[in-house]
Order: sequence, then structure tokens, then C-alpha cells
Amino acid sequence: MRKNSMTEAQWLNAVLVAPMLYCLRSRGLDSHRKLRLFAVACCRRLWHQLIDERSRAAVEVGELYADGLANFKELEKADINSMSALDEICMALDYDIRDVLRKAPFTFHRGAPATIRWACAAAWTASDDAERSAWTAEGVANVKELAANCDLMRELFGNPLRPVVVDPTWRTSTVLALAEGIYKERAYDRLPILADALQDEGCDNDDILRHCRQPSEHVRGCWAVDLVLGKS
Repeated sequence: MRKNSMTEAQWLNAVLVAPMLYCLRSRGLDSHRKLRLFAVACCRRLWHQLIDERSRAAVEVGELYADGLANFKELEKADINSMSALDEICMALDYDIRDVLRKAPFTFHRGAPATIRWACAAAWTASDDAERSAWTAEGVANVKELAANCDLMRELFGNPLRPVVVDPTWRTSTVLALAEGIYKERAYDRLPILADALQDEGCDNDDILRHCRQPSEHVRGCWAVDLVLGKS
């Protein structure tokens, strides 16, 4: 099968991120903003393992940069600081930093922005032996982590094989205010309210309504909220 010939069923059931990335790229949908937010979401899944504030700052600055709220100089500073944090953790635990970068459990980390890559590696390094063993086997993330990453891809990119188009008439001031609040405040518990508001304005698309109402994990960059706000 060619890398860009993913079917809808394969996208919906994928357990490896790489074919999903190829699918997006083949359709010109591999938005840099979305990919940064994907890397951020991977880090936030294991936020408790980012024990150094410099590592957490790397994730936060990377997220701000994705939305144009931080400049390159700030990103570069976060990059240097987070790399220093990773260096110190590796030295304290007598780890080879190259081995850490190879074994970090985030399948996307090699292609992620440097700031987030160091934070990913720091999360893995700072965890205990049992957790590291659960995450990795000879440098390959376990099935559970791989599947979670794929779920995040679908959360951010939706279904590129069946894209949803928003009717401009749905974007009333009420709908936009709700979506903006959800985005800025990470208030994903309000997504069902957004679905109701969209339906009130004539939205009859089952994909967007169902996504807003499902209780699964939502993150910044959620495709439904982005679609309403006109973000790509």
C-alpha cells in the first residue's frame, strides 16, 4: 500500500502515527500549527512527569508559538532552557542523552519542534523504572501509548477523508463566543453546549455534533472548535 493511499477505515482505526502523517501530507493538511499542538498534547498526557519547570515552560511556549502568541526569540530561549533541564536530569541519572532521545515514548518526538522534543524526553527520563518499562520496549512505544497518540491525531485533524464544511450562517455571535471561550479556557465540558448552539443555528452535520457531544479526551486544537473558529 502506498503511504498516501490510506482509506477512511484505516484512518479511523490507525494505531501508528506515521501513516496518518503521510495521509495528511498527501492532502496538504499537515498544518504546522496543528502538528505543534499535537506534540504539546502528547506532553500534556504525561504532565506530571515534567518535574522541571523549564520542561513545562517549553511545552507552554511551544503552544503559544503555535498560535502566534510567542515569538521565535522566546521559543529559542525555551529551547535552550529545556535542553539544559534534560541535560541535568540525564547527568543526575547517568543516562546517555542520545539513548534518551531514541527511547522517549512519543512517536512524534523526532519530528517535533526542539522545545517540545526536549520536554518529551525529560518526561520519559524523570519517570521511574517501572513506568519507563511500561512505555517502551527496545525504544518502541507500547501499544497503549501509540493508540493514544493516534486518538490525539484524530482529535486535532478530524477525518481528512470526509472533511466537514461549516455553513457561514452557523457562525453567529453566540456560537463564536462559545467556541472562543472553550478554546482559550480549555473548557471542553462546554462542547455539548456548543453542539446545541450549532444545532439551533441549523447545523445538521452528524460528525461535528457527535464530536462535540462525545466524552472522549479533547485538547487545544480540537478539529470541531477550530472549524467553527476558522483556524487551520
